[in-house]
Amino acid sequence: AFGQGFTCTMIQEINAMCSVINGGSYYQPHLVTEIRDSNGSTVKKIDPILMKQTVSSEISTDIRSYMEASVQEGTSRTSKVEGYSSGGKTGTAEKRPVSAKKYLVSFIGCVPAEDPDVAIYVIIDEPKVKDQAHSTYATEFASKIMKKVLPFLGQYPSK
Repeated sequence: AFGQGFTCTMIQEINAMCSVINGGSYYQPHLVTEIRDSNGSTVKKIDPILMKQTVSSEISTDIRSYMEASVQEGTSRTSKVEGYSSGGKTGTAEKRPVSAKKYLVSFIGCVPAEDPDVAIYVIIDEPKVKDQAHSTYATEFASKIMKKVLPFLGQYPSK
């Protein structure tokens, strides 16, 4: 895909990717799953709202396997967090004017690859380096974040 002319917000992008990797279910975006009072009791529970089916479960399985291959042997290799299976997709977009050689680089990923519980989306607008035209900066940054976040979220190495 060639997405430089594609315009959406980061929330729209991560939500679309989540629908594609979770079996095809597109849920209305929301920030919290419950509200608690000062004693820790649940005051309100926010249930997910299914909006539509974006892809079949078979296509979702295929996409996850392609994303896992990208981490194992493709452009997403530097996003790998040792001990975890993960999937990802990189992005590199030229900014106008093209002659300025300015880029927006990105990485979107998920853990574990087989049945994702965690998704991450990193965008770096004009990395402060001479050669901006690759997503290594975004994949490396995503890896650093996930190394810290995964255990906090109860995700532990499988290997």
